[in-house]
Amino acid sequence: YKAVVSTQSTGGRISTRSGVDSGISFFQYSQFMNLLNDIHDLEIALRMYQIAKKPVTQEEFQRAVKVCTGTPLDDKMVKLTFKIFDEDGDGHLGHEEFMKVMKNRIRSRGTVNVEIPPKSWRAFRKCVHERMMVAAI
Repeated sequence: YKAVVSTQSTGGRISTRSGVDSGISFFQYSQFMNLLNDIHDLEIALRMYQIAKKPVTQEEFQRAVKVCTGTPLDDKMVKLTFKIFDEDGDGHLGHEEFMKVMKNRIRSRGTVNVEIPPKSWRAFRKCVHERMMVAAI
């Protein structure tokens, strides 16, 4: 089974489910994205629930995140995660889709379908070179 991720379907889940708050803070976003540093540990933890045929509830997800990362995830971020990845609305995390999206995020680091103009690349290289020269002094 391969989960096919559709931004329309996940976006639709957010807008159609009740209790959607307005926005998140940068701290909440960065806290969630720090999961990427421990995504393999989190995958193992979530896989254990799948093997035991035990659903991953919000409380279980939050506990797994805390064990894997050492810090708790904000309640709002847990709720938002479930609004996005609870495929059938039963209150349980859609493990396959969640892991696919998070691993894809690691590979792309936000550069999916982004073209970098050649001049920008040269400017970036020049900046890096200059910084390395300063650091070498």
